[in-house]
Amino acid sequence: MIKTNLAVLMAERGLKIADVYEATGISKTTLMAISENTGKGIQYETIDKLCNFFNVSPEKFFVYSPYIFKFHDLKHTDSFDTISITVERANNLTSYELSMTIKTPQAYNYPVSKDDADFMLFVAPAVEEDPTKWGENEKAFYKIYDNLPTVLKSDLNNRLYKMILDNLSRLNGITLKALDGDVLSGKDLVHEVTVKNGMNVIINVFGGRFTRITKVPLFVVKNRKQK
Repeated sequence: MIKTNLAVLMAERGLKIADVYEATGISKTTLMAISENTGKGIQYETIDKLCNFFNVSPEKFFVYSPYIFKFHDLKHTDSFDTISITVERANNLTSYELSMTIKTPQAYNYPVSKDDADFMLFVAPAVEEDPTKWGENEKAFYKIYDNLPTVLKSDLNNRLYKMILDNLSRLNGITLKALDGDVLSGKDLVHEVTVKNGMNVIINVFGGRFTRITKVPLFVVKNRKQK
């Protein structure tokens, strides 16, 4: 996994896209794509100009981790999609399925006020093949995740966040069930939450390593192309 460090280099120097454009002549569109890591590639001449401008080597301009992350999305009709992450290193593959757990304000240990969020969504990895090793392999995943450079970790978070937003958008109007009881005391209570546009949701990813509050986005029906 390789990304550019342009956004960090600009932030460290208090620069904006317009400043880099004026100094290098590289188009703002290109600079934006490079800083957000949305482009498919960078020309050598562009790398040369940027390294020269920031006075850094290509080693400092790029951020690398020996892992390739691929996301897979199994669609469902009335529940959260099954999202999994495949982690590849040196041709070795490990697949992690992400569990989606809802907690409602009626829960015995809802961690925030009901005015803060209509419900919380907790996302955590588990290994698909052998549930008895979920704890062990969850630690293995977090060891990889926690040691990622900030730029790569942010990219991973944002890719997953967009998939979760797509989930919420698709579930608009659907009622979901949440087990909000105290399992240890035997008080298992099931509460329902109907996903609606404009709800405040706290998305808690990877044990709180990435948390964001968002609103359920508007449900958009894509027009089918007529034959």
